[in-house]
Amino acid sequence: MDRRTAGGEDAGSASRPAPDRSYVNYLRLAVSLSEVQIDLGQLSPGQDDASVIGRFVTSPDYLLSMRSRISGAIDLYQSRFGTIVDGGLGGEHKAMGRG
Repeated sequence: MDRRTAGGEDAGSASRPAPDRSYVNYLRLAVSLSEVQIDLGQLSPGQDDASVIGRFVTSPDYLLSMRSRISGAIDLYQSRFGTIVDGGLGGEHKAMGRG
């Protein structure tokens, strides 16, 4: 049974208020054997460090699903609106020492 409404949101979320929205232009990933930490934030020109506004932690197994969904969103956007020009995203990848 599909719980999505015509607008694409989960039908069970209708009673919850919409979450706050924040502009994100910074991404930092830290990967270990047992978790992936994703920091999202904002980086302004001339600013040395980004302001991290959210940290998410998930399992490495979920990365494949995330990649598939993000790739699908990119393909959908480009088919509707044209090619995305790669403007870059601040941040880096690193491997954490814990497992």
